[in-house]
Amino acid sequence: MAPTVLIVDDDPLLLDTLALLFEEEGYRVRTANTFERGELEMQRSLPDVLLVDVRLGAFNGLQLTAMAEQSIPTIVMTGHDDPVLRRTAHRFGAEYMVKPVPAVELFAAVRRQLDAGLMTRVSVRG
Repeated sequence: MAPTVLIVDDDPLLLDTLALLFEEEGYRVRTANTFERGELEMQRSLPDVLLVDVRLGAFNGLQLTAMAEQSIPTIVMTGHDDPVLRRTAHRFGAEYMVKPVPAVELFAAVRRQLDAGLMTRVSVRG
């Protein structure tokens, strides 16, 4: 079964574009355009990987990762490089990328996160 990507971003054009790109690559895609909708999607079913914008209204996209009941492979995207946010993302095990992110780099990051998540699950079980 194809991995599920949850994309959370408040930019409707970027959200639609990313959803289309990931669907074309064979991923199952769920989207949310607000922090609250992202939170509902996470409660409904954890995705295999979370792709989230840093700035979501009054919230920080990393909060979605922190709220999860288990570790979720995460890629945090932002329009502005911020060393503090970069370090915070890395502490959560998330990959930090500055927009615009070329599709090939984004797909590679998702694959790395999925592979790292699989390795973590295997080592926890094993």
